[in-house]
Amino acid sequence: MGALPQWNSPLQGWPQFFTERRLRPQLQLAMSRQMVDRALLGRFERLFLRLPEIFGPTTQPVLVHGDLWSGNLLCDDEEQPVLIDPAVYLGHPCVDLAMTTLFGGFEAGFYDRYREIVPLPFNYREQWDIANLYPLLIHLNLFGKGYLPDILHTIDRY
Repeated sequence: MGALPQWNSPLQGWPQFFTERRLRPQLQLAMSRQMVDRALLGRFERLFLRLPEIFGPTTQPVLVHGDLWSGNLLCDDEEQPVLIDPAVYLGHPCVDLAMTTLFGGFEAGFYDRYREIVPLPFNYREQWDIANLYPLLIHLNLFGKGYLPDILHTIDRY
């Protein structure tokens, strides 16, 4: 993701993958850069225990873009959508939808059409909030503490 490495080797289920391949490496980097303190790490540890409950039964991993925000969706000369700058891996289906809500989001019709094809789980907002901790931690590590309030706001709710 950006200039930061992203490890994609599989683990047993989404909660473990998300913890060990996504959140924990970014938290360790942020800790080494003195961007977060041990108290925040403890709050994340409590969240890690809740991930199986939040994400439910293990779903089959799907290929995700991995960096699907509005700036990575363009249209070609024929007005056809083109996705750029992927950080592809096999992950939870909520990852890309979650990220579309960061940094401006997509039009409401995008989500309405998606729901017509694939129903969203009852707690999709909770899943999206948690999934967005990863890009927020990436941004914290790349661009500084300006992203810490969003991380704290999310972690405080869970």
